[in-house]
Amino acid sequence: MEFAFTEEQLGIQRKIRDCCQREIAPGARDLDVAPMERTLEMIRERTVTLAREGLLGLGFPVEKGGAGGGLLSAVSLHQELGEVCTATALSVLSSVGLCARALYEWGEGSERDAFLPGLLGGEKIGAWGSIEPEASLDEWGFKTMASPTGSGYRLGGKKSMVLNAPVSALKVLTASANGVPALFLVVSGAKGIETGAPQVKMGCRGVPTADLTLEDCPAVRLGHGNGEGSVVALRSFEHLLFGAVATGVIKAAMVAAGIHARDRRAGDQALGRHQEISFKLADTLLFHETALMLLNRCVWMMEEKNPEAPVLCSSAKVFASESAARAAEWAVQITGQEGYCDDSHAGRLYRDAKLLEILGDRTEKHRMFIADRVLDLY
Repeated sequence: MEFAFTEEQLGIQRKIRDCCQREIAPGARDLDVAPMERTLEMIRERTVTLAREGLLGLGFPVEKGGAGGGLLSAVSLHQELGEVCTATALSVLSSVGLCARALYEWGEGSERDAFLPGLLGGEKIGAWGSIEPEASLDEWGFKTMASPTGSGYRLGGKKSMVLNAPVSALKVLTASANGVPALFLVVSGAKGIETGAPQVKMGCRGVPTADLTLEDCPAVRLGHGNGEGSVVALRSFEHLLFGAVATGVIKAAMVAAGIHARDRRAGDQALGRHQEISFKLADTLLFHETALMLLNRCVWMMEEKNPEAPVLCSSAKVFASESAARAAEWAVQITGQEGYCDDSHAGRLYRDAKLLEILGDRTEKHRMFIADRVLDLY
């Protein structure tokens, strides 16, 4: 088994890290505390910056307006963004990682030509909406219904906490079409779609979110004849990318806690030399390295179109998001009263990490799915 990356892959990773540290990290705190109108401006600015640096289209072919690099590069982008600014990472995940991905994989030529260049070039922001207010924990169906019309479909239902909803030019939404889960494209401002007020959240404050209400809303189905396959595939991308963002948060928590434990003295030695602190640092490193291996295996399985890829992507999402929440909690514990202050780095990671266990489908729902697969196998 070969664990080495190619020189091209390493070069892309260095480019991503340099841009994230130089352009995204310095404004992360400002994005977290900005008023809503300024938040929307900053998300647009950051989207344009990533596009200008040639990073927004990673994972998409150059001939389609992307930046090439393959799926591994897209995962690396989300991982590095997750380390420096979770809110920016989730905005990119929704706009490019999922909305643009759905258009590229299952959109008709006219739909791709109309919207994909703008999304990959940073001129437009997209949104992805799947979570519903009364979603079941033990099945993947949707209460949002799609009814066929002469020229397309009409959607009726509700979506909860849609990432980028207040700032998006278009949205990819899930709905049930004759009992089959399917993907639909809705243009913002279409008749029959109502975007709720921007939500005030505990964490990830910088990514604008809102609920959607759909009533006889015109929509275009993506992936005609594909049936449930397009939804399953896009959800695998979703779970993989949420896992990547969470892995970045684990790294950030490890660095914040490690620096504090190294530099702060407790008694006659460094704080980190106390066993109860050093064990937390060691476990955080274990979390990070295990999450990385899971992500890389998911990428390989998805590129090989392995039928077991969806359950492994769910596994990566569960492990990484729960590990991020634990690592961020430990970072606050290790940094003590300083970490508990509202403007601390550890405190922001702690607030942000919790959302990663909830969005991208709750970890409880993933466990039901994973357990079903185990029962099917054995």
